[in-house]
Amino acid sequence: MGDVLAVVEQRDGKIRGVSNEVVSAAGRIASGLGGSVHALLLGGPGLSGEASGLGRFGAEKVRVGEMEALSGYHPEGYAQVVADGIATREVAVEALSKLEVDPIGLDEIDHKVLHTIIDRFNGGPVGLDTIASSISEEADTIMDVYEPYLLQLGFLERTPRGRMATHLAYEHLGLPYDKEKPPQQTLL
Repeated sequence: MGDVLAVVEQRDGKIRGVSNEVVSAAGRIASGLGGSVHALLLGGPGLSGEASGLGRFGAEKVRVGEMEALSGYHPEGYAQVVADGIATREVAVEALSKLEVDPIGLDEIDHKVLHTIIDRFNGGPVGLDTIASSISEEADTIMDVYEPYLLQLGFLERTPRGRMATHLAYEHLGLPYDKEKPPQQTLL
């Protein structure tokens, strides 16, 4: 049985969105090991309220270290200790690859979302429920966990007819982008 520890990133007492993805990825790893996810959140007073939402992303146990002395704590220091005192790009890439996260922070589900839109629906537009059904994931999870980062990167666009992959998504995935590509076929 292998439990997985996810160190949750916070800035100024607010949990960063990427931490939710880290906890979700840790959940997938722990599931494969037959274990559970323990989330560690360190910082100044007032973090307990922030920690309550981590269970939604798979943290079975959340440990909160609230101390005035930790008010300025950021997880980069933890990464430096783990990396023998030197936090380098190589260390970060290695850590991310162990979590099956690419160098810009996309994990397996992010890639599934993009490939589904591009490969199965000609880049979109395609509805959120259709994407969710295609990759066997909850629509709420896609919308709350994965979509915000894909939108922030400029890889997705929301339109009245559904989600569309942008040329940046094609470039990141190493796929040719054809602006003149015919739109997705309709039933009517």
